[in-house]
Amino acid sequence: MPPIHESHNPKKILAAFPGPVVLLPEKQTWLIMSGGLGFVGAVCALLAIWRTFADGSITGSAIVCGLLAMLLFGFAALGLWSLTTGRMGMKLDDAGFETVDMWGIRRFRSWRDVHGFRPVVARYIEYVTYAGGPPARWWHLNRITYFGGNEWLPDTYGFSGASLASLLTKWRERALAQSPSGAPYGSSSVSQ
Repeated sequence: MPPIHESHNPKKILAAFPGPVVLLPEKQTWLIMSGGLGFVGAVCALLAIWRTFADGSITGSAIVCGLLAMLLFGFAALGLWSLTTGRMGMKLDDAGFETVDMWGIRRFRSWRDVHGFRPVVARYIEYVTYAGGPPARWWHLNRITYFGGNEWLPDTYGFSGASLASLLTKWRERALAQSPSGAPYGSSSVSQ
């Protein structure tokens, strides 16, 4: 397994080029999100119980609250499980970067195929977007609505959006500078 960088210092991470280097998601953000989902799920569960006892039988509103509670508890548990197992993250090497989101979906992008890393704030959350991924389809409403059709990273990995965008831009420049055009990259092997 490649070394995991806990440092949020872009210079230290760039010094590890050509990698591979693994960046993990910011734990505090995911703990707050999972805790918030769990809290709202608990409120929904209490509402379902209260509606059942108040009405003397299980009503439609109690069923809806109960189902919503289960859904929220499930998302909270998935977020915590992904965080504690180290399942989420981003791997950088000289060939490209690979992200793994909370669903376990791996996405690899070659440095030759992506460009234009920039920070974007959408729904009060900071993201990093980039151009060059596959074109957005109609079902990619988040990409179209919030990011102008560009791809986006699932986390900022403890960096500000501007710092992560700058780190990725510099890493990409180094990777492209070391590889003659059209030639395969160094010895890195990244699964797709």
